[in-house]
Amino acid sequence: ALGWATDRWFAGRRAPLLVGVMLLLAVLLVAMPVVTASNPATGIALLPLLGFTSQGPAAMITSALAVDAGRPEAAGGAAGFVDAMGYLGGAISTGLSGQMMDLWEQTVGPRAAWQRVWWLWAAGVLAAALMLLGLWRLEPQSPDD
Repeated sequence: ALGWATDRWFAGRRAPLLVGVMLLLAVLLVAMPVVTASNPATGIALLPLLGFTSQGPAAMITSALAVDAGRPEAAGGAAGFVDAMGYLGGAISTGLSGQMMDLWEQTVGPRAAWQRVWWLWAAGVLAAALMLLGLWRLEPQSPDD
């Protein structure tokens, strides 16, 4: 859906839509612990939107955006490198999230600790969105370039 939207409304420029979707993801990450605590059904209903706003950009960044940013003959390598860095980041963030949860749980309790972990994830998404601003004007390369 994001690939179609970037081609249809952004002339193939991926970053503008990705930044917008990632900002929405950051808002959802901050809101989810609060929403779920007050109304679990609403939190569950928001899970598909959370999945779309997290997996859509991940898929787009590791595929089309990586290919757009590189030379055509290096497209596969660029996509593979970006994808590998995504897996490395996921591995690091999993351990970091657990360590932060353990630390915060002792000082503020489990509910507040989980809320802070969600905020940590939102901060990571905001950092990624800021990095994408550097690719705001990037247009897809044609095979003839």
